[in-house]
Amino acid sequence: MKSDLIKLIEKAIPISRKLAFEVSRTKSEKHGHWTSNVAMILAKEVKKNPREIASQIISDMPKHKMVEKIEVAGPGFINFFLTEDAYLQFTKELLKKKDGYFPYKQKKPKKILIEYVSANPTGPLHIGHGRGAAFGSALSNLLIKAGNKVTQEYYVNDAGNQIESLKNSVWLRYLELLGISFEFPSLDKRVEKSFFYQGEYIKGIAKQIFDKFGYKFLPNEISNILKKNSKPVKSNSLTFKDISWVDTNGKIVIHQEEERKLDTISNLVSLMYWEPAEVNVKPESSDDGYVTAMSFSDDRVNLFEESVISFSLKNIINTLKKLRVNQDNYFSETSLYENSYRVPKNLRTIKLGLNRSLDQKGYINKIEEVIYKLKDLNLAYVSEGAIWFKSTSFGDSKDRVLCKSDLENTFDEDINRKKEEWQIWEAVSMDDTTYFVPDIAYHESKFQRGYDQMLNIFGADHHGYLPRLKGALNGLGYDVDTLKTVFIQFANLFKDGEKTSMSTRAGEFVDLDKLIEEVGIDATRFFFLAKKGDQTLDFDLDLAVSEDKNNPVYYIQYAYARICSLEAELKKRKLNFDLKEGIKNLKMLNGKTELEIIKMIDKYPDLIEQCVKDFEIHPICFYLRDLAAKFHSFYNAEIIIEEDVDRTNAKFALLLAIKKIISGGMEILSVSTPEKM
Repeated sequence: MKSDLIKLIEKAIPISRKLAFEVSRTKSEKHGHWTSNVAMILAKEVKKNPREIASQIISDMPKHKMVEKIEVAGPGFINFFLTEDAYLQFTKELLKKKDGYFPYKQKKPKKILIEYVSANPTGPLHIGHGRGAAFGSALSNLLIKAGNKVTQEYYVNDAGNQIESLKNSVWLRYLELLGISFEFPSLDKRVEKSFFYQGEYIKGIAKQIFDKFGYKFLPNEISNILKKNSKPVKSNSLTFKDISWVDTNGKIVIHQEEERKLDTISNLVSLMYWEPAEVNVKPESSDDGYVTAMSFSDDRVNLFEESVISFSLKNIINTLKKLRVNQDNYFSETSLYENSYRVPKNLRTIKLGLNRSLDQKGYINKIEEVIYKLKDLNLAYVSEGAIWFKSTSFGDSKDRVLCKSDLENTFDEDINRKKEEWQIWEAVSMDDTTYFVPDIAYHESKFQRGYDQMLNIFGADHHGYLPRLKGALNGLGYDVDTLKTVFIQFANLFKDGEKTSMSTRAGEFVDLDKLIEEVGIDATRFFFLAKKGDQTLDFDLDLAVSEDKNNPVYYIQYAYARICSLEAELKKRKLNFDLKEGIKNLKMLNGKTELEIIKMIDKYPDLIEQCVKDFEIHPICFYLRDLAAKFHSFYNAEIIIEEDVDRTNAKFALLLAIKKIISGGMEILSVSTPEKM
């Protein structure tokens, strides 16, 4: 009906071009059913009284069989009063369409990228991740049904210190499985920058690696000892021979074999990097004396790290599948470190430490590309031994560090003065970039892939991060208006009146798998989606498993199942439902609850359209709950199968419309609609 009213208004307004005005439902039917501000918008252009303009528009407006009367209200609103038949328009349309009909299609469909979840692959998903996952997948469903082409993406943070910590944690648990006995380090233990994850899931990943590779990652002399012993062997009784490459006066030489005792956590970790004694090959060196072909242990370490990430990510993907989340693409952060960008010749003279990565044709990776571009655009500068982005130029509260120099300090004691700026640039190392740089590079790749709209589903803790990110992208020349970010607040799980911690590092978190197992996938998804994303969610376990009207997902599913049982009862009595007659006789349904249901159904297309425009899901949950409540009131108060065949057909037509809406709405939410309960 809304589109019909817009067309009526456009035919009556005295200008040929499109005018941005609104047509919306009134808050009270005393003021009609629909209202428009078109006269007040037009008054600003033609410099006339808006009430006079409204009266003229009404006079010039064509007649419409669904419009009973039109009035001017207040400062110049145009209020439309509809006939009773108008409310049945969408219900009739819905009943005539095949199953799967969606009431709203965007006039100009878009190519959309939605990034969501993107949890570090350092442990299982908890309920905070689950809320964002459910929202991202439901929003994708909604936008796809509205006619858009949607790509759902997971950004895999498979680089950085947290991966080093994960690798070392799994390594120690792997050693335990092989039969080495030692005390696993506590949470506050550090080996260089690495800490140690505590959860049981670490043991699970280690077990997956052991089942696939066995003793592959250990020196033979240690693995042979372990295989001979049926009981765990204390670590401090084991030693291994280690070989390493070192740089001495610009030459690469080989140390003699060094005997290492596994008496410390540091040595247990270093066992991962052992070098076979039979290897006696001098590695290649670069022109500047840096080792480019490192020790042969790199292949083995890389295989172990890749296996850790692979198994961890596989476990995450399995959990997402349980949650009915199926993403199209997993974008690896490490891919940003692969050479792919050709530096323009005029920029190759920049004295930047990153130049060490230039290959013969002048290619660098995406991380280095960001630094190059920002420096060339005069948006990066050196201060306090670090390279900074001028984020205050784009509304941020302060400038942000891009990367630190690997110089020990910015003061040269030999000549008693500060080191030159070019020295800082030359000392830049990719190991010292902040997480801000790969995030810029990743988002730049989104723009470069040609999407019309990009959506980020971020946790609430990223709120302050957005200005600097959009500032960097704006500085690089991208239209940041095409990048929309939806923030999802934290989720708390209450069990027996107590809130449970969700710390991934300590292992004391609410495992999403366990939550799904305890309350079921339907309750899990619905409860995640039933509250506006920017509000904190308190997940009530007791309510989620209850089977009464207070549990919204149960109440909605029960409404659907009841309608299915009524259809079965009709067949059982060998009575036929005539849909055409039912549609024709819908006007016979004039009871209070019946009319309320009809008016609710009429609002469904507008609800869906607004959800698409606002990128929201929770209004659908509220609507389905309220529609189910209206149905249950109708079911309890009315005799559905009457002797009057015409009224029975009309009632079943109404029930079929309710059933279609519940089915379509729950499909957006990826929540099932069982026929029996």
